[in-house]
Amino acid sequence: MRQKFYLPVVVLVWLVLAVGNLLAAEEVEWCPTSIGPVTTWTAPVCGAKTWYAIPRFYFTNFKKFYDNNGDKQSVGDDTRLTQQQQMIFAAYGLSDKLELNAQVALVQNHATIGDLTANSTGWADSYLILRDCFLMEQAQAPCITGMLQLKLPTGKYQHADADKLGTDITGTGSTDLGVGLVATKKLKPVILHGDLSIFHPFEVTVDDVEVQYGNWVTYDLGAEYFIENGVNFMLEMNGFWQGKEEDDGTTVDESDVTYLQLTPGIGYTYKSFTTLLAYQMPLSGKNAFINETWIINFLVSF
Repeated sequence: MRQKFYLPVVVLVWLVLAVGNLLAAEEVEWCPTSIGPVTTWTAPVCGAKTWYAIPRFYFTNFKKFYDNNGDKQSVGDDTRLTQQQQMIFAAYGLSDKLELNAQVALVQNHATIGDLTANSTGWADSYLILRDCFLMEQAQAPCITGMLQLKLPTGKYQHADADKLGTDITGTGSTDLGVGLVATKKLKPVILHGDLSIFHPFEVTVDDVEVQYGNWVTYDLGAEYFIENGVNFMLEMNGFWQGKEEDDGTTVDESDVTYLQLTPGIGYTYKSFTTLLAYQMPLSGKNAFINETWIINFLVSF
C-alpha cells in the first residue's frame, strides 16, 4: 500500500518541479485567462484587495465501487445512486502574495434500492485555506505557493435516518488540519500545475463511537493547452489516499481508501466570461465508490 501511494507522489513532484526547471519559458509575461483545472490547485494568487468566485456544478453517477483488492464491483442491478452538488469556491487577496480561500457546497443525494427510494439535501463539509505565494515564477523556476488548510464539519455525520438510505449523511464530523504545496509553470502554449496536500483529522464522536479517521493525502497534476479564440483544453490526474480508521481504539479493516481519476475538459473565455466543462472518470482505487461526473465551472472576478 505505501509503495502504491508514494510512487505517484514522487512522480508528481518530479514532473512539476523538474520540468519547470529544465524547460525555460521564453515569455514569462504570457498570462492567458482561464479558470484552471477542476481539482488541481494553481499557484498564482489573485492580488491585494481583489477577489473572485467560482460556482461549480457536479452531476455524478455511482454505478460501481472498488473493493479491498481494487477490483470493480457493481452496486447492484436494482440500485441507483446519484449526486448533484453546487459548490462555491471564493478567494480574496490579503496582499500581493497572501490569499484567503473559502469553499462551501450544497449536496443533493438520491438513492434507489429495489422498491425503496430516498432523497436528501444538505451542506457538505466546508474549507478555509490560507495561501502564501512565496516564490514568483522565473525563467527557470515555477511559481510556488504554500497552503494552510482547515476542513470544517458543516455536513451531517451522525443520527442517520433509516428511511433516507444513507443519503442524509453529507460529512465526516471531523475537523481536519492540512498543509500543502502548489507549483505552476508556464511553457507557452501550455501551463502545468501540480499540488500535494496532507491532512490530519482530529478525533470525533459519531453515534457514541470515538472515531479517529486516518490521515489523508491528495495529489494532483494538471495541464492546460491554450489555442486561439479564447479556447483551452485541460487534462488532470487526481489522486487520493487515506489510512485506516479506528473506532474506540480498534482498527477497522478495509477502511483505507485510495483512488486515481482522470479529468479532461475544455474551457472558453470571452472578455469577462470564463467557463469550463469537464468529465471525471476513474482509473483505479480501493474501498471507494467509482464516480463518473460531469462538471461545469464559471468564473466571477472583481
